[in-house]
Amino acid sequence: MKKISLLAIPLAALAILPGCIQDVNQSPELTGIGDINCLVNTTVDLLDGVAALDTEDGDITPDIDITIIPQTEVNGGYAVFREAGTYELIYEVEDSQGKTFRTTAYAEVSDRDVFMDSATTNGFSLATGGHVKVEREGLNGSEYAFIAEGGEIAEDVRLTRQYTLENGSEYTFTYNCTSNLAGRINAAVDGEAVADLNLVEGQNTLTFTYTHDGDTQTSNCNVELWLGGLEGRLEFSLSDAQARHEMADNEYVAIEDFNFDGHIEPRFDGTTGTTTVVDGGVELNITETPYSSESDMWRGGVFINTGLAITAGTTYIISFDTVAANDAPYGVNIQSKQWGPDEVITGVTPVSGQRTTVEVTPSVNGTLWLYVQSGNSVNTITLSNLSVSVREGGYQTEDFTITPFTTGHYEGAAGTMTCEYGTVTYVPTAFGNDWGNNEIDSPTFYLSGAAENFVITFTASSTKNISCVFAASVYGAWDTFAWRNFTIAEGTNTYSITCDNKALDGNYRFIWQFGNAANATAAGAEIKISDIKICYKSELE
Repeated sequence: MKKISLLAIPLAALAILPGCIQDVNQSPELTGIGDINCLVNTTVDLLDGVAALDTEDGDITPDIDITIIPQTEVNGGYAVFREAGTYELIYEVEDSQGKTFRTTAYAEVSDRDVFMDSATTNGFSLATGGHVKVEREGLNGSEYAFIAEGGEIAEDVRLTRQYTLENGSEYTFTYNCTSNLAGRINAAVDGEAVADLNLVEGQNTLTFTYTHDGDTQTSNCNVELWLGGLEGRLEFSLSDAQARHEMADNEYVAIEDFNFDGHIEPRFDGTTGTTTVVDGGVELNITETPYSSESDMWRGGVFINTGLAITAGTTYIISFDTVAANDAPYGVNIQSKQWGPDEVITGVTPVSGQRTTVEVTPSVNGTLWLYVQSGNSVNTITLSNLSVSVREGGYQTEDFTITPFTTGHYEGAAGTMTCEYGTVTYVPTAFGNDWGNNEIDSPTFYLSGAAENFVITFTASSTKNISCVFAASVYGAWDTFAWRNFTIAEGTNTYSITCDNKALDGNYRFIWQFGNAANATAAGAEIKISDIKICYKSELE
């Protein structure tokens, strides 16, 4: 019997024999995935910095599949979260041989901090507590209205508005309203009941008084009607309100100690000059002007922002000293804001070396500005010793009328507009050639501060895609702090509009314009706009 010899082959040698040992498919890898912090109703790139790499297939990033729990739509790696909360982000990728890799991250979605959510209702808003359910709420035609039920105590339903009240003054508040329920309600200031009122079914004129006792000269106070103690389903609407108080003598004498430093802004339009803060005042020095043949006083001057809030219908006494180097004409404007429609309350021509006293009654709320102007004349002018007071005696009355949305249809444009409980419905039936031919215009509201600190949000739906221009503008003028052209897409979406870098101090409005001839195919579309808010800009943006 023959012996068979076995040949010993090293394992290392087997590795190079074809077919002896198969290659192992490596799992793909996902890199760059981490938790996300973002805001509601903003587009988030879920693939920012994310990659999928596979040893055999190379870069397979386009094959990444993302699932969000709670369910949220993902398009091309982008998502928009409609509600605040915590979301699970599941990333998964599969290579060409069927091997997968999966990992999870989380998105913390925050609501925007709201600065003003009642901009179109003259500052009135609804606050609820307990088990109250609000069925509808918002501007309804030319009234502020809401439907609510489930209140158990008076404080459960609060119609509120912030007023600026003078310390030591007695105020008389009057509310004209309609109710479907009758009963006893309360008026309150800053969470404390100040009056017991009788509400009847139908039309009401509710009046109560309150004497403000604050720590400072003026205070911002929340004045409320407490309606939660009424039994049943409450349907309530407010047409207007009024706040009236007797003015104290020389109410604003503190302005006599005004510090000009940091409160002046020069204007030189072709002229050459300087502005300097001097003891107790400001000096304007116009050294050269090529426009000597013209009479435009705005050519050269200096704005002074006193920072003093002034109220429509209130009479103020403004005094100051001026000294001019020569007899060339110069003037001083008294203004309710720096720029905008009807900003100038009055203009005076002072006499050098004499004190000027002028009495003014502004027609709109604002901030007191002065404009010292030499314009087309070489001159040196000093204004000093500024003082402001309120006329002795009399009453100050502030009326808060609920104004509606309006529409403009021009040059062949047409459409219909209604507003119910804060939702504006616009149906354009014909379009003009210019954006402004089809226009929705919000009621006026007062806004101050820096525009770049705010984001304007609103929800809009349309039955067709339609191109739109949104603008935030001075009321009665085209002086915008936001202007954006975008498409309101078919369906319902929330839009966020960033604002430009501009100082705000005055009456403003929101405008939606659709009058572009390119929108002709969208004739008959039903456009709804609601949930309008001014929000603080977030650090996440």
